[in-house]
Amino acid sequence: METPYLIQVSGACRGCGACVDQCDRDNLTIVDGRAVPREGYVCVGCRDCVKWCPTRALSLAPARPPTSFIRAR
Repeated sequence: METPYLIQVSGACRGCGACVDQCDRDNLTIVDGRAVPREGYVCVGCRDCVKWCPTRALSLAPARPPTSFIRAR
């Protein structure tokens, strides 16, 4: 399954693991003191990781442009 959202982690990440604890889909892990998305993750866009990050290091972006979801009539 293709992920609808891309998880982006900025340099502000301190590797505290709050995002890892909050993600019900287990999409994130800590590697070398920094949060990274797991290979093959599928983010549903709940934003729990973003909400709980104390340094606001995480953000979500649509994997495809929103116009790609609009069907022609």
